[in-house]
Formats: sequence, C-alpha cells, structure tokens
Amino acid sequence: MKRLLTSSVLLVAMGTASTALLPADVGLQAAHAQSRRDKEGRKVIGIDTINIQQQMSEAYRAAAREKRHEAMAFLEDILANRPPQGVQKAEMMLRLADLYFEEGRDLYLTEMAKFQEAYDKCFNTEGCNPESMEPDNSESRKWQDKSIKLYRIILQNYPQYQRADEATFYLGSALADTGRRDEAVKEFNNLVRTYPDSEYVPDAYVLIGEYYFDKNNAYKALIAYQKAARYKDSPKYAFAMYKLAWCYYNVGEYGKAIDTMKAVVAYSLANQEGDKSKLTLQEEALKDLVRFFADAGDLQEAIDYFNKLGKQDLIEAMLKRLANTYFENGEFEQAITTYRRLIAENPNSKKAPEYQNEIILAYQKMDRKKETMAEIDRLLKTYGKNSAWQRQNASDPDAIKAANDYIEKNLRTVAINYHAEAKKLGAGRAAREAYELAYQAYQVYLENFPEEKNAYEMRYAFGELLYKLKKYDEAYEQYMKVVEMDPKGQRSEFCAESAIFAAEEMVKQEEKAGRIQKPEGKATDPVPLSEWEQKLLAACDQYTKYFKDNKKARNVIYKSAYLLYNKNHFKEASDRFRIVIAMDPASKEAEQAANLILDSFNLVEDWANLKEVAKAFYDQESLGSRKFKEEVYKVYERASFKLIEVTYEKDKDAVKAADAFVAFVDEFPKSDVADLALNNAAAYYHQEGLLKKAMETRLRLIEGWPKSKYYADQVAALGYDYETIADFEEAARWYEELFALDKAHKAAKEAIYSAGLFRRALDQTDQAIKDFQAFITEYPDDPRVTPLLLDIAQIHEDAGRYSDAANIYYTFFTKPRDDASIDQIYFARLHYGLALEQMGQKSKADKHYKETLAAWEKDKDKPHELAPNFIAEIMYKQAQPIMDRYLALKMEGTTSTNRKKIDKALADQLVAKAKALQEVEAAYGAILKTGSGEWGLAAATALGEAYENMAWTLSCENSYVPTYLNEDQREIYCMGLEDKAYVQTEKAAAAYAVALEKAYELNLYNENTATATRRLGELRPDEYPELEEDVLEPRYVSRDVVTHGFEETP
Repeated sequence: MKRLLTSSVLLVAMGTASTALLPADVGLQAAHAQSRRDKEGRKVIGIDTINIQQQMSEAYRAAAREKRHEAMAFLEDILANRPPQGVQKAEMMLRLADLYFEEGRDLYLTEMAKFQEAYDKCFNTEGCNPESMEPDNSESRKWQDKSIKLYRIILQNYPQYQRADEATFYLGSALADTGRRDEAVKEFNNLVRTYPDSEYVPDAYVLIGEYYFDKNNAYKALIAYQKAARYKDSPKYAFAMYKLAWCYYNVGEYGKAIDTMKAVVAYSLANQEGDKSKLTLQEEALKDLVRFFADAGDLQEAIDYFNKLGKQDLIEAMLKRLANTYFENGEFEQAITTYRRLIAENPNSKKAPEYQNEIILAYQKMDRKKETMAEIDRLLKTYGKNSAWQRQNASDPDAIKAANDYIEKNLRTVAINYHAEAKKLGAGRAAREAYELAYQAYQVYLENFPEEKNAYEMRYAFGELLYKLKKYDEAYEQYMKVVEMDPKGQRSEFCAESAIFAAEEMVKQEEKAGRIQKPEGKATDPVPLSEWEQKLLAACDQYTKYFKDNKKARNVIYKSAYLLYNKNHFKEASDRFRIVIAMDPASKEAEQAANLILDSFNLVEDWANLKEVAKAFYDQESLGSRKFKEEVYKVYERASFKLIEVTYEKDKDAVKAADAFVAFVDEFPKSDVADLALNNAAAYYHQEGLLKKAMETRLRLIEGWPKSKYYADQVAALGYDYETIADFEEAARWYEELFALDKAHKAAKEAIYSAGLFRRALDQTDQAIKDFQAFITEYPDDPRVTPLLLDIAQIHEDAGRYSDAANIYYTFFTKPRDDASIDQIYFARLHYGLALEQMGQKSKADKHYKETLAAWEKDKDKPHELAPNFIAEIMYKQAQPIMDRYLALKMEGTTSTNRKKIDKALADQLVAKAKALQEVEAAYGAILKTGSGEWGLAAATALGEAYENMAWTLSCENSYVPTYLNEDQREIYCMGLEDKAYVQTEKAAAAYAVALEKAYELNLYNENTATATRRLGELRPDEYPELEEDVLEPRYVSRDVVTHGFEETP
C-alpha cells in the first residue's frame, strides 16, 4: 500500500480521502507547519497546511496503535526466530520499517500535544516565556531512527529488490520527517535518477520542490515542480501546478504564474465532484490569484475572470428579497420559481437548504401533498447526509445542522399530519393516499434520523401504521426498535408485546407458504428455525428481558421454550423450561418440563448438560416426586460416565479421563459400570506412563470386582505392568495366574511363555520348566515349541540333570519336529554327547560323535548357519586324543651302545613322530575346512603348538644325541637338527599367524588368541615387536572344556 505523506492539500492532488491515512501518517503535518508559516508572509500552502490530527479521534489512534504493536511483535518474532529468505524477508523488513515509522509519528503527535498544552499554559502565565520552550521528541525519534536504519539495510542487502524504489522513497520521507532534509533530498534525487519509471517519482519531485521552496531557492524548486507537473495523471499533479505557479511568481514571471494558477482552478473545478480536498485547493488558488492579478496590474482581467466564475453576491441578495415578497403576498408559484433561481445561481450556497425549505412550505400552503413529498425528497438528496452540498459545506457545521433540521422537521410534520388525516378519513382513495404518503415519510425519516430525540415516538407511530396496513414484517422491526431505544419508555411494553403478535402473524404466512421445516420421524437433529420463527423467538426474549416481572412473562417464556423444543433445539429450550420451573418448582408442570429437558439432552447425547441438569434437578428439594428423584439420580450417574468418555474423545487427555473414572467409582461405587470405569482408568494411566496409578487401579478392580468381565484382562495387564517396572517375579506370578484362570484368554499364551522366561532368568528353573511345558502342552503348534525343547534340555544340563537333558536332546534329533532346523538338530547332537561325557559314558559319547560326523556328511548340503560350529567342536574333541598321542612321542634314542641300533631307534622314532604330526595336521586341517570361527582359531593354534612341539623334539637339548659322535660330529649333528627344527618353527609361526588373522576377522578374543599372540611375539619379534594383547576373560578354561548354548554360538 502506498503511504500518504502529505496534508489535505496534497490529498487534493492525490484524489485520496483523508480517512485513508494510517495513524502514523499524520506526523508530517505537524513537523514543519509552524516553521513554514513563520518563514515568509506569502501564505503559500504546502504539504503541511492542514493538521490531520484533528481528523482522527483518540480512540482510532489507540486502536491503530494496538494493531501496530501486534504487527511489530509478529514481524520481529519471525525475523528473529524463523527468518524467511530473499524477497520475502525484504517484504517483511519493509513492512516492519513502515510500522516503526508509524510508531514514531504516533508518539510525535502525543509529544506535540503535550508540548502544545505546556506552551498554552506558559503563554497564559505571567512571566513565562513560551519562545524558550522546545518539544521533547526523543521517544518518537528513536522509532523514526529505527525505521531509517531498517530502510537502509533493505537497500544495502537487497539492491535488486523489486520494491527498492518504494524503500528509497520511504527512507527519504523518514529523513525529511526527522528534520534531516538534506539527506532526504539526496534519497529523492537518487530515486528519480535510479528508478525513472517508479510510481513514486512524481511524489519525489514534489518533495524535492518543497525542499528547495522552503530554502527560498525558487529556481531549483521551479525545475522540480515542472518535472512533477509532467505527470498529469499523478494525484499530486494539481498540487505541483499550484506550487509551480508560486515559483513563477517568486521569480517575477507573473503571466506564467497567473496562467498556471488558472489551470489549477480549472483542474479543480473539473475534478472537484465529491472531493472536498480539491475544493480547498481551488479556494486557495482563487485567493492567490487575487494577489497575482494585483501584482501584475491586470485588474480588468481579474474582474472578468471572477464574474465568469459566478461571484455575484449582490445578485443573490436581490433575488432572495424578491422571493420573500412573493411568498408573503401568497404568490407561491412565483416564490417557488425565484427560490429555484437562487439555488441555480449558487447550488452550493449555505443558504440553499433554506431556499429549498421555502419551496416545501409553499407547496404545503397549496396543499399539494405529492409535490410536497417530492420537494422533501429533493431537500434530502441535495442537502442531506453524504450529499455534494454537505461535502462542499463540510467546514460549516452550523449550515449542515440547519439543513438537517429542515429535513427532519419537514419529514416528521408530514408523516404525523398525513397519518392523522388518513385515520380521520378512515377509508377510500384519499385515505389510502394519505396512508401511503405517511408511510413514505415515516420510512425516510427513520432511515435518516434513527437516533434523533423524536425517533422513539416516530417508530411507535410508524409501527402502528404498518400493523394497520398489515405490513407485519415492517411493523415488527419498528416495535422491536422502540423497545431497544428505551426499554423504560412509555410505549415500550406495548411495542414488545406487539412485536410478538406481528411475528406470529408472519409465522402463519410462512406456514401457508410451506416455508416452515418440521422434524422428520424420530430425528433429533436441530431443525432450522424459519426466518420468522427466529424473529418470534427474539421478540419473546426481548419481552422477558425487559418485562420479566409482568404477569404475562411466564406465558411468553413458555411460548419460546415450546417453539424451540418442537424444532429440536433442546439446549435452548431447556434453558427456558428451567426458568418456567423456577417460577413454581412444586407444580406438576414443572416435573413434566424437567422430564422433557432431560429427555431432550439424552436424545441429542448432550451428556454435559444432561449431567448438570440432572444433578440440579436432583438437588432441587421442591422439584418432583420420590420416583422422579430416583430416576433423575440414575440419569445423573450414567450421564457422568458418558461425559468422561466424550470429553476424552474430544480432548484426548487420558490422565484427566482416568482421574475422572476413578472419581466416578468413588462417587458411584455400586454403579453397574464401576468395573468398566476402573478398567478404562487403568488403561489410560498405563497409556500415559503412570504405572503406579495403573497398577493400583487394576488391583482395586481385581479385589473389588472378582466376577467382572474385565477381571482376566486386568490380571494380564497387571502382569505386564510388573514386567514394565522389571519386577519379573511378580510379573511371572500374575502371568501364571492368568494362564490358570483362562487359557483361552488372548494374552494367556504370551503370558505363560513370558513367565517361563522370567523364571529361568531368575534361576527358578523348576518353575520355568513347568511354565514351558505348560506352554508346549497347550500350544503344541506354536513355532516357539521347538526352541523351547532345547531350552528345557539346557536348563536340565545347566542344573546338572544330565540324564534328563540327554533324553530330551536324544528325542529331539532322533525324532525331530517338522520345523526343527539342521542347526538345532546338530546342537542337540553335540549336547547329547556332552551330556554322555558328563555321565561318564565316554565310549558311548565317542561312538555318538562318530555317528554325528557321518550324519553330517549327508546333511551338510542342507540349509544351515550354525551347524558347522557344532561339527567343528565335535571334530575338535575327536582330534584331542590324536594330539595327545603326538605330544607324547619323543626322540629318546636307546640304551644300546650299538651304533646301528642307535641309528635305527632314532630313525624309527623320527618317522613315528612325523607320521603322528601328519595325523594332527589332517585332524585340525579338517576343522579349519568347516569354516567355523572359534574352532578354526583353536585348530590353527593347536597346529602351531604341534609344529613347535616338533621343533622342540628335534632340538639337541630335548632329543637323544648318539653317543658315538665325537665333539665335532656332535656339533654338526645338532646343527642339522636345528635346521629341521627351524622349518617346524616357521610352520608354527605361520599357523599362529593364521590363528591371529582369524581372531581379528571375527573380533574373537580368548585363550587361543592369547597363545597365538604371545608365541608370534617370541617367534617373529621383528614382525610382531613386543606384541602384547589385552585378552578378555576366556570363555572356557581349556580346549578340553568348551560348551555353548544354541543361541550363543558365534
């Protein structure tokens, strides 16, 4: 929106009404007005001529200020906390800058008002010097400076912003208004240079002209106004021409000054229709032309010019005297003609309404009713509210008041007189004409003078006339307004009742026309009231509002209540019925009304009102019989419950609903739905994480309502709550109770299963097995049965009940379930063997292991994941005796001293050791081929130990050295053994390296990892310097004892 920066004179040029000004836009008018008036005596008008503050009420300013503060806070919040980007941000900053400046202007007005008050006081105080006083504009300046800063930020950060011209213009305007006019004119010059096509260019040129004009630089001001005057479509065109004329005058070019000012007058005359501001400019221009003509010395031209414009005051006075003479002599037609000429000579004269009034009086003298009404209509339209005449004479309130008084008196007089004449005539054409003209006069009067002092009686009389003419709809409106204007007035009670009668007549007409909608069948939806049913209701309400103590009031209230009840507007009907009840609560009618109220609320499921009203009726001692009280209490109870439900559906506040349900049980412990209320409360508490309250509520239901259909559900939920707070023993107990209570319950299966898990975790193995077995028995087809069988076996195994464990494992792999996997079967095979070993059946276990390995050859191509680990563990067990035999072999030589025997013994022992090593390599190599992680690591480590053992065996320190060798031969012999031992050591290092690589790959750390790490540090110190390993606690003590649960196997 383009901001207005000028006074009403500039508004003349813009063609914009002053009411379009924003509150802060009035700051400019006061800023420089005094200085311009004092600056020189030519009295030339400027943009600050008229103080717009006078056109704006304090209430308007306050409302605008409130809206402005809201807008500033809103924009500051967005820009500070969630700033937009680009153009949108620039738009917001521009609007915020405007608001800052408007705030400054508003404060400026307040500051100047205070200053003016102080100035006036000082002026009237002896000894006080008002010339030394200065206004304090510090607060307003802060806001103006904030706006200037923001405008500059916009122009600096968004130079390509499409509204940069607007920001530049506003910046210049802000600088001008804060007294920084030198900076302002630079911004205006920048605007016209940078944005020559901007809509603000004409405004800028005008303000540049004003700057130089005020500095008495007529030449530069003239150039600026000439440029502004090029924009003939600009709202400031006329103002620019006006100031241009003054510039010509100031430089001595009187001819151009006169021609230019004439153009201003001509423009104003051509465009003044409906625009007071252009008339102001015209009047100022005419006044200035007097001076221009005088200084130019061309008086005859002035006389001709002004005569041409119709300045004929003496002619008007002569015509007025002549008209009065005609009237006094009874020559009414001639008087009318003369008055019309007077009006024509100067239609906008302040005396014109008086002349029109004389014409009306003349027609009244001639008893010409239609002409009288026509002339009153002309008086109203030509000189009444919003007329061109009133706009032209807006500066003279006395003239406008006189015109309005003429209109009011004439309309009132003819209305009353014609109405009285019509009643006197009774019937016939003359009576109908008088009624019709009275109707017109009343109507026009009340349209134009609705709040005049005579309006009360005029409305009453008009209502009576309308009712007589059977215009009930219009009569209703007048009767209602009579009461509204003065409820205590003499006619008000009569009119209040008459309005009801008129509305009832209109309802009858609607019924005949089929416009009354009625409820269909048992439908409870409110049926819309027809137009006149609504108005009948309003009339009833008006009557009871102002005349409630009248004996007719009860019937009026009942009438309105029954109307609403029949239209299914139960709440509103209830409010009225309750008033009827209050009038005589002990009556039978009161009890019937109460029942109707409760029934209506029940039908529409308005539980809040049903609860409230039922409780009120129950507590009202004098209302209803004992049976009525019992029924009402029951209604109150059920409504209380339903209200909790519907309130939750609306606000979804579960805690509030839960508290309400508990309170309900406290209030109605014997209610049929008490257990449901506790059930709901527990559910809502649990939903909101209030477990303690949920559990307390569940226990209350379980203990107090053992036969409730919600009993089992609460047992299940209580178990879950204990599980949630990690009290697994209690959770298991409640789950077991649920299973024992109702195996068919939807939560029973998971409950007994979870109970078994919790018991096992708590090391309550016997109960865990019972729970698992109960689960298996009750739900044999559940897919968890298969792993549960293994779990039960493991529980037995962990408890040292190896026989029980072995039986389950054996059955599992010999008669596998359909859903048993290869991994599960071989887990069972492994642990069956382990159980046999624990029972001391080593040979049976070995046989079983061999059978398992043979079975694996058939099953290894079937889908599996973990089975190779179980096979590898078995193979590792099978490899252990081979390793032990190998480690037991040594090169001990012989006790014989025979060389051949010695050589043969050593050769045999070496061959045996080498063959045993091959067996070890084959056994552990097979384990490596299974791909098992942990057991592959163990096998690689064992191979390293085997190779190291061979190296150790071959060393002279640990091997027999033939006794027949001399010292040199012994040295050569030992060197040969060392060469062979070196090969074995390298193999050992390679095996350890494989083991370590496998450990890193699997992120597996155990005793084997530690062994491989330690040995590599010794065997290959250069590759593994000072290699140390922080080994986690091993999973087992030695290679001889390694066991895993099925799900633990890596």
